[in-house]
Amino acid sequence: MFREPNTEKELLTLISKGDEKAFQSLFSSYYEKLFNYILSIVKSRQVAEELVMDVFLKIWLGKEIVPRIEKFNAFIFRVAHNKSIDFLRSVARDPKFQDLLWEQIQISNNACA
Repeated sequence: MFREPNTEKELLTLISKGDEKAFQSLFSSYYEKLFNYILSIVKSRQVAEELVMDVFLKIWLGKEIVPRIEKFNAFIFRVAHNKSIDFLRSVARDPKFQDLLWEQIQISNNACA
């Protein structure tokens, strides 16, 4: 039975030991915030979902070092920012992606108007 840790540091320690329930808890607490943050950068819901999954995959694959991160909230948002910028850079080099992203931006702007 999973007992919710008292602190984020305890949660990160459990994750570093491979505790999948602790990771699910972390995922649940950060998913929506990360999704909205990335969406504000990339303007595509589908891309934002994929990038959030990439962020969490990176966290899981590097779980051994996670407890040593002093400011985890800042860290995970920095990873999300970097993933978003990397995506936009790749789009900038590919005309097909540029057209798709432009369409998404237009749809997003029309939804806000």
